[in-house]
Amino acid sequence: MPPVSPYVPPNGQYGYPPPPPVPPVSYEDADTLLKVASFFIPIVGIILYALDRDKKPVSAKACLKMGIVGIITWVAVPFLIWLFAVLLIFGVGVFATA
Repeated sequence: MPPVSPYVPPNGQYGYPPPPPVPPVSYEDADTLLKVASFFIPIVGIILYALDRDKKPVSAKACLKMGIVGIITWVAVPFLIWLFAVLLIFGVGVFATA
């Protein structure tokens, strides 16, 4: 009597199923268009990272970095413009005249 097994391969030999094939991994850098899109629309970079982190780790990390830089830029630049305007209007700090 053959051993009890959860899987019988097509060749009739008993055993366990073979492991699933490993998907190919790409170590190429992201396209410039993807980086630019990730910078100007940071959520795109975060989504691309979530989708490609297993298949294209280098490309995914580049898109995530550009997304983070985009978020920092979109927050920091308006704040610095606002700060400059406040200092200019109220004459405080470096712009004060004697």
